[in-house]
Amino acid sequence: MKFIDESYRDLLRIVWKESIDDSIKTYKMNRAVYDTTCAPYLAQQVLKQLVMDDRHNYPLAASAVSSGMYMDDLLTGAADIFSAKQLKKQLVALFRGGGM
Repeated sequence: MKFIDESYRDLLRIVWKESIDDSIKTYKMNRAVYDTTCAPYLAQQVLKQLVMDDRHNYPLAASAVSSGMYMDDLLTGAADIFSAKQLKKQLVALFRGGGM
């Protein structure tokens, strides 16, 4: 599982208070957070980073992700069954390496 770089964690804080009498607790997020305004941007950046990090190991997957992603959907294809199976294998490995 990939984590947010420590230098950026101060930018993703949650301030929490259980009740009015409790003291304030501050948490820093270690992983990308969804349901925030920046979540779509973060999702795209994670995909770009995965491609940059592992394109030499998974060239078919890297090409498909670079050109065929829309949010969390991949729009791609293959010329034959063998190529489709190779692409699927590489996509699973690429995404698994990113903790997905």
